[in-house]
Amino acid sequence: MPSKENTKHQVLLLGKSTFSPFKTKKIIKFQKTNYSLNIKSITDLYVLEITQKSYQSNKTKILKLLDARELKNIDQNSIIICPRRGTESPWASKSKDIFIGCGVKDLFNIEKLRLYKTEGDNELNDLELFDPLTEEHIKKENLDNLFYKNKKKLLKEVDLKQNINEINAKLGLALNDFEIEYLKQNYEDLGRKPTDCELMMFSQINSEHCRHKIFNSKWIIDGESEDASLFSFIKDTFSNYSDGVISAYKDNAAVIEGLGKKRFFADQKSKKYSFIDEQVNFCIKVETHNHPTGISPFPGAATGSGGEIRDEGATGRGAKPKAGLTGYSVSYLRLDETEPWEFKGKSPRRIASPKQIMIEAPIGAASYNNEFGRPNIVGYFRSFERKTENAHFGFHKPIMIAGGLGNIRPMHSFKKNVSVNSKVIVLGGPSYLIGLGGGSASSLASGQSDDELDFASVQRGNPEIQRRCQEVIDACWAMAEKNPISFIHDVGAGGLSNAIPEIANDAGYGAKIDLSQIPVADESLSPLEIWCNESQERYVILIDESDLKAFKDICFREKCPFAVVGELTEEKKLILHSPGEDIHPIDLPMKLLFGANENLKREFSKVPNNQTKDFLPDIHIKKTWLSILSHPTVGSKNFLISIADRNVGGLTYRDQFVGKYQMPVADNAVTLSSFEGLGGEAMAMGEKSPIAVKNAEASVRMALSESILNILSSGVNKLSDVKISANWMANPKKNESNSDLFNAVKSLSEDICKIWKITIPVGKDSMSMETRWNDEKDIVVSPLSLVASSFCKIKDVTKAITPEIKNINDTKLLFLDLSKEKSRLGGSILEEVLQKDLGRTPDVEQVTTLPLFFNYITSLIQKGQILALHDRSDGGLAACLSEMVLCSEMGADIDIGFLDEKKVASFLFNEELGLVIQVENNTAKEIKQTLKDSSYGASVIELGNPIEENNLIISTETDRFEFSYKEMMKNWWKVSHKIQKERDNPKVADDELRSVLNPKKRKLSQDIKFRYPVDSYSSRPRIAILREQGINGQTEMAAAFHQAYFDPYDIHMSDLIKKEKNLRDFSGIVFPGGFSYGDVLGAGKGWANSILFNSFLYDEFSEFFSNKNKIVLGVCNGCQILSGLKEIIPGAENWPNFIKNYSDQFEARLTQVNIQKSPSVFFDGMYDSRLIVPVAHGEGRVQFKSNKLFNKFSEEKLAVMKYCDDESSPTQNYPLNPNGSKDAIAGCTSKDGRITAMMPHPERAFLNRQISWTDTEDEFSPWKMIFLNARKVIN
Repeated sequence: MPSKENTKHQVLLLGKSTFSPFKTKKIIKFQKTNYSLNIKSITDLYVLEITQKSYQSNKTKILKLLDARELKNIDQNSIIICPRRGTESPWASKSKDIFIGCGVKDLFNIEKLRLYKTEGDNELNDLELFDPLTEEHIKKENLDNLFYKNKKKLLKEVDLKQNINEINAKLGLALNDFEIEYLKQNYEDLGRKPTDCELMMFSQINSEHCRHKIFNSKWIIDGESEDASLFSFIKDTFSNYSDGVISAYKDNAAVIEGLGKKRFFADQKSKKYSFIDEQVNFCIKVETHNHPTGISPFPGAATGSGGEIRDEGATGRGAKPKAGLTGYSVSYLRLDETEPWEFKGKSPRRIASPKQIMIEAPIGAASYNNEFGRPNIVGYFRSFERKTENAHFGFHKPIMIAGGLGNIRPMHSFKKNVSVNSKVIVLGGPSYLIGLGGGSASSLASGQSDDELDFASVQRGNPEIQRRCQEVIDACWAMAEKNPISFIHDVGAGGLSNAIPEIANDAGYGAKIDLSQIPVADESLSPLEIWCNESQERYVILIDESDLKAFKDICFREKCPFAVVGELTEEKKLILHSPGEDIHPIDLPMKLLFGANENLKREFSKVPNNQTKDFLPDIHIKKTWLSILSHPTVGSKNFLISIADRNVGGLTYRDQFVGKYQMPVADNAVTLSSFEGLGGEAMAMGEKSPIAVKNAEASVRMALSESILNILSSGVNKLSDVKISANWMANPKKNESNSDLFNAVKSLSEDICKIWKITIPVGKDSMSMETRWNDEKDIVVSPLSLVASSFCKIKDVTKAITPEIKNINDTKLLFLDLSKEKSRLGGSILEEVLQKDLGRTPDVEQVTTLPLFFNYITSLIQKGQILALHDRSDGGLAACLSEMVLCSEMGADIDIGFLDEKKVASFLFNEELGLVIQVENNTAKEIKQTLKDSSYGASVIELGNPIEENNLIISTETDRFEFSYKEMMKNWWKVSHKIQKERDNPKVADDELRSVLNPKKRKLSQDIKFRYPVDSYSSRPRIAILREQGINGQTEMAAAFHQAYFDPYDIHMSDLIKKEKNLRDFSGIVFPGGFSYGDVLGAGKGWANSILFNSFLYDEFSEFFSNKNKIVLGVCNGCQILSGLKEIIPGAENWPNFIKNYSDQFEARLTQVNIQKSPSVFFDGMYDSRLIVPVAHGEGRVQFKSNKLFNKFSEEKLAVMKYCDDESSPTQNYPLNPNGSKDAIAGCTSKDGRITAMMPHPERAFLNRQISWTDTEDEFSPWKMIFLNARKVIN
């Protein structure tokens, strides 16, 4: 019997305030006002389950790690919120890793709770005080049972003859009558009853979500059979034109030919980074996560992004996700004050409101991308509702789009033929009881399933684990032909119950899986729950037995969980067994699982076209114009963008922000294929769902057209280079909606793609876009929606242009009209603002001529003859011209006096296809002459000229409307300001509004007072690019040092711990950016403390820091880590800490810094220069423990850079100072200058083409100097 000191012992520790002061105050006010709950404080409460002996011996260490103190008792009036019991939170799993790394033994469990100290009665309101999806209320007396393990739930048999309908409803299986009969017959043939595990697996594999039944159905139209399915229409685009498509329809993502010629990564044997000559192809994928985002926005959107990232990574034999996109469609926001067009709304209680979705979901998606390390650089947002006589249209069930592109090596584009001795591997985290039945749940209309099933079907994300998985995949593909991965499949809908049968079936085998080998975090899970849960961050991989050791070694190095769970079998049968329990949850032929091929048919009768006649009442032009600018669909998307890291990876060329004022108006995103060369890839999006209320076919044609016009300015060579991901959202339950869907898909394929030679090699459909509640008395249905995401290869990214009007003399603004001079207003923002039916909708008029027009414009862009370009879309010319002015230093004087006064409004506000371009006068003449030829299908209208005053003038035949910059901006920024003010620190929201209304306060410019040397070196010193779990910025850091004549090496902390590498062998070490250990105990603190509390690492780093011949650099997370290590860094004792940004939000900005006079060897010769640089962090605000330390720090001139305005003066103004740092400090150095730490990212800006805006044109930016300076000091 173990002694008392070696038994489990519960320890309670009280931490700091959970939330920032402003957020705490907001919660207290809300609860008191709405629920009479008097909260006095909200603090972290840590609960540890640890042996008494380990706690006493590690007490000082534990209290320091958690920044906490012991708590003897808890007030009776306190409310305690904990993570849902039976699961381990991502915070807990990563904290355990830190504690283990710091030498704390016998720690069985740890969890972070919230402690609300209250006064008086404390009636708990569940949905307002915590998220019931991930949390629960626990009473003080039940804390002893926080880590209680329930008894293991058992396997069940199901009698199909008696209770199939009950099981169908209870588990949310969504089985139809055919599938139920199919199962009855097959199990009768097998002579036994099915297990619940088999039924759930079958329902997931055969769900609408996974099998796309509607898109694979045959159709009957007016009684006549149509041979084609919707999917066949999509495939026809590939049959018609497949140039540039390497793989389509048979993998997690499509693979497209690229134009890049080099890759940069670390060799897996030597660990040295270098360039290799190789074609850089790319994979593309766009997913939806609508249902989970509607139920619980943050985790729904987060895991939507995470799932799509896995799709890219699991393409072929492994790929590297590179850049992402997101999009949202919701019903009307109804913020603090409803807009005139927002009628009174209602929705079911368990569906999140549009306002809640747009506050929480974007942060969920952004935070996942940020922590994983993928820039999110393009997107869309629509807020829409419409009531007609027969229906209420809207997006109560939201659209949440997550997509992107990745790079894949040519030899890995396809899965490998595998042998029967291959092992089945599960890579990633353990199983939790989360996301159960998500495949079938997402196939139901919102509101149709049970509340508990809705919540159970939503997953939770842990991006740091996924980062580790991706590092394993990256290491495997870096091995080229020796890549141990033969076959890889992401784990998504249906969990392992879908992924393992699919990967075995695709490989042509059966599989025998040992249930007991599947990692679980909750031992009480039943076989069904283990097999079918949708716990995230997992992959299923097939690896030949001879490659297993190499794969395991990679996993151990990356600290990435994995398990060998079974093997392939010649017999095409799926067996799931658990030898220790003597149970067989699954024993089925593969053909039973995948053989329910119902001869699906859908039918409809043709529906007459009932578009109403055109109508436009008298309107006040200026008032209407400003109302349109304030509509969420048109207005600034800043609140969606600045929260997302757009530079991680160092290969972003164009993100959403444009110009020296960084306005979010870019039409597309562009990435670099490599750090060398000008090749790249581009992405853009398009959707026009409001048009579908009247004309579904026109809406999809316009969506695709908007997407290709958005990508036009990216530097694309020709239209047929563009490839499309088509994401379809519909609710085809009635004759009209079936007709709309069929005709829309057919028209897109036959009327557009075939003629334009556009391929749709990938896509997704979501066919349950409806919300029902109140016993189905209330129904909101989404209009048919196509979100068309376009992708293309780019030969020279520097040819890309933006909507920014250039300050060049003798230029004109031309409007290129593609509508045959039509001005239809149906489905427009104007129609919403007026809440009137304005008649017919826009459509694509120039079907046959648009390719020639597109290619002509691209030729002008390639020759540099178009200076600025913006498409006409939501909000019409009014929005287009406004955005061009708002992102520029220039204004525009527009004269449309040639129009009949009655046509002015429709001309300004219609959303037909068209472009506004800025060109020099000579080019304007050439364009006019060329486009006289009707084969181009465009008419040219000279709108006017740029002007120096930053305002917009519209002159008609009888009126003159002048829009000042401020009045346009105030309206355009309205929604972004309101959401930012509610979501973030309200003071910074007001500060940002002030800055955009007075643009000089946010103007970027450089003042470079040095020239970097052109010296070259014959030797290349070794520099260690250090990594720990969660770091994601190592590659761009290595590339920056590589171009400065270093040989960078990939060194993981596990290499040092195993003594396989020694820091003495390197001239310098670098701590790159990322989220080490997920930043769970404070940014960088986990990694820093794992060094400080490990005697071997403590000595090795102390010795290195003390060596005067060595250099050290830390950037962002690396800066925070070095700050945490200052006690062992000579001359760093006065350094500050780096704490949460004043905005209480992750800040990703292009800002500017003034280089200070300091001893830093990295900044030698750069004093007083003003440089632009990206920042991306959540905890970058400097904090000194005392004014005395700050004064010493200042006296010793240890600040290397400060955030500044355009006159180089240090600034506290947000967002130029993005985090509120004291004295605008952005970085620091040791007294001897060898060790430097900074929050901004020079490694993502050493090339001018890495920066979204710059005023220098050289290949290398001024930031190259710090890396050359580093090389200069190494002998």
